[in-house]
Amino acid sequence: NGISVSLQSGGIVTIGSGQVNQNSFDNCGIDLMLVQRLDTILPPAATITFDCDDADGSTQHPVKLFVRDFAGNEASCLTYVVVQDNVAPSISCPSNKTVKCDGDTTPAANGTATATDNCPVLPSDITHSDAIVAGPGQTCQIINRTWTVKDGAGNMTTCLQTIALLDTVKPVLSVYPPDITISCSDPVPNPQNVTATDNCDQMLTVLFDQDTINVAPGVCGKYNYTIVRTRTVSDDCGNTEMDTRSITVVDM
Repeated sequence: NGISVSLQSGGIVTIGSGQVNQNSFDNCGIDLMLVQRLDTILPPAATITFDCDDADGSTQHPVKLFVRDFAGNEASCLTYVVVQDNVAPSISCPSNKTVKCDGDTTPAANGTATATDNCPVLPSDITHSDAIVAGPGQTCQIINRTWTVKDGAGNMTTCLQTIALLDTVKPVLSVYPPDITISCSDPVPNPQNVTATDNCDQMLTVLFDQDTINVAPGVCGKYNYTIVRTRTVSDDCGNTEMDTRSITVVDM
């Protein structure tokens, strides 16, 4: 029925003829027992070795067992060996990073995981996936970057790198209207259409508020008062820009 063996930490496994033998006997005793891999050109020997190239967990590597008694009589039989790799690789993540929200978050800028294994690790064996979650305060987002190494036998190990996205820059309004003073007989100018831009947040809403304050009788029988127009905009990280415009109306 064959036997199954597992690679060791060095990426090889060596087995002897005794591991292949099952109840061989002779009426006068066995003098010599050898084993040979039939998928190589090596001669029979006391041991045979398998390595990473053999360890797919399914291939039946053909093996021949030779037995000789003290009179020189020989016999042989065929079996097979299935080689498995059950050693999980080790992985080391890059250090955690803090990056400006409009900065480079790629592995090229923030590091790539490294890995070791009992069998060779190829660059393509190391992959990553990102999950973005909300962060506290001006760290408006955190990238949880999971690095995974998967060896040829399917053994996997992961580690986690975090990349904090920091935003300390306030949005900028498109217009900052100046304060003005007008006569009570002049028309009050309509509010200007004001938008905003930000270094990271593309979806901004400018809030508008208008109050009338300091109302008092004027010298010409009308009123003096001040119209205060306030525009406020905040980005996703809570950075807020506020602009207040005063229109002073004078009875003169």
